[in-house]
Amino acid sequence: MMGEDLLLTFRFFVGLMSNLASFIFLLNVLLSILTMLIILELVDLQSTHTRPWLFTGNLNATRGAHGKIKGNCLNKTSCDDFNS
Repeated sequence: MMGEDLLLTFRFFVGLMSNLASFIFLLNVLLSILTMLIILELVDLQSTHTRPWLFTGNLNATRGAHGKIKGNCLNKTSCDDFNS
């Protein structure tokens, strides 16, 4: 009986990891599509804007806790400013 419980637990874990891998794969596909859309938009802008470009902003800003992996705690005011 204990062996069957262990086997069920193992199968559940394998299924969970499979779902996680599928989610990560889908997320990477979606990010690749988003990246291509941004590149296409920039290529389109390139035809009408021939002078040098300058991008500014806080490139370390995040929309919320879901966009943060490590480092210091988020400042709610900073996130609110970035989202507005």
